[in-house]
Amino acid sequence: MQPSSSFEIDSHVKGYHAYLDDWKPCWEEVLQAIPEPNNAVDKYAVCVLKDGEVVGHLKREKLGCFAKTIFYFLEADQHSSCSVIIKADKAVNFGDGEGMQ
Repeated sequence: MQPSSSFEIDSHVKGYHAYLDDWKPCWEEVLQAIPEPNNAVDKYAVCVLKDGEVVGHLKREKLGCFAKTIFYFLEADQHSSCSVIIKADKAVNFGDGEGMQ
């Protein structure tokens, strides 16, 4: 059996505005994150899924390395997984040009 470990990173799910009709965030909801290497905008994109449907993407953060790090982590080992736990029940806009998150 493979050893397991977990870690927690605070971030936001991008694309709320694009998936507004498909998903409403719920406190403590657990979603799945998987690499999306064929994404036209970002080859290191990591999409966030609810019931197998995309409801957003992990942020790249300021240097573009957060989602890329998760992307490589998930691609490196088929047994790896990434869960997204929602810690808010409404979208926010930080005024950073990223839209509602």
